[in-house]
Amino acid sequence: MEQNHQEVIRKNYDTLLKKMNLNKVVKNLHDMRILTSEMKEKIDNEKSIFAKGKIMIDNIIHRGPHAFMAFRMALMKAGDYHLAKILLEESKSTKGEGTEKQLDRDLVIDLDNDSDQTAEQSKESLNQQRCMINLGDNIYLVVKTYNGDLTIHIRQFEETLDGKLFPTKKGVIFPLHRWVLFLSYEENITKCLKSHSDLEEEQSWHLGGGVFAKIHPDYPNVNIRHFWKPENSAGPVPTKKGVILNRFRYNNLLEGMKKIQEVVPELMNIEPCPYSDDHQNQQGMLDCKECTPFPMHSYSEEY
Repeated sequence: MEQNHQEVIRKNYDTLLKKMNLNKVVKNLHDMRILTSEMKEKIDNEKSIFAKGKIMIDNIIHRGPHAFMAFRMALMKAGDYHLAKILLEESKSTKGEGTEKQLDRDLVIDLDNDSDQTAEQSKESLNQQRCMINLGDNIYLVVKTYNGDLTIHIRQFEETLDGKLFPTKKGVIFPLHRWVLFLSYEENITKCLKSHSDLEEEQSWHLGGGVFAKIHPDYPNVNIRHFWKPENSAGPVPTKKGVILNRFRYNNLLEGMKKIQEVVPELMNIEPCPYSDDHQNQQGMLDCKECTPFPMHSYSEEY
């Protein structure tokens, strides 16, 4: 964990110990492999909440560059949104040079590995696409710049006759704030898929805009898809823009999520749209097209 992130956690040490849902946070950090089983067992064996919290914090501040984002995510999953927000805001005000240096190192490696490109061409290539992870059956998890903004895609690709891959319209685009919200739902989606045989009704998670992730009782897969509201329709309907991830592809996505944290350090400073300041009242949420893309009367219980 970078020095400035350690300082933010130490500055808010007392507040974190007093207000966070410690047992849930510890479980979330263990599930994300930030805390090892041995660390979790040592924490669980302590009787005092403050002793548990001290051991947890002492461990995570030494758990690598992605531990800070994982800690914020663990807090959000535990319902401690206000604490995650405090860490985010203070990390921005004390931002160090670690992220920029990491990007510089990545850029130098890419430039050295491709002697046929000029420096400017290589920089442009890095800006356009940072990674491409095969989830199976030519569905890829891609980090790239889209319309000037860094985005994360899950997209179906096809091959040309000479073996080159090209993207199709079948897929979903995640702006970074939408991806972070998706990460916050990952644990619930994973549990739901694992216990699919017990489902009695369709489960749905709104990821932002017209994008939903759904698991239907009849199909053991995760359907991530754009929806839209036709003028005469009673509610939003699915479009062809989306992907269906069976268990194999979804497990590969979970592994890909870890890689994304490495290649997109910008995620450290991203706040999900529903947790922003102007969404803390109902009107702010209703006025936001990202959080309420369709009129409220368009939503049935299944959405």
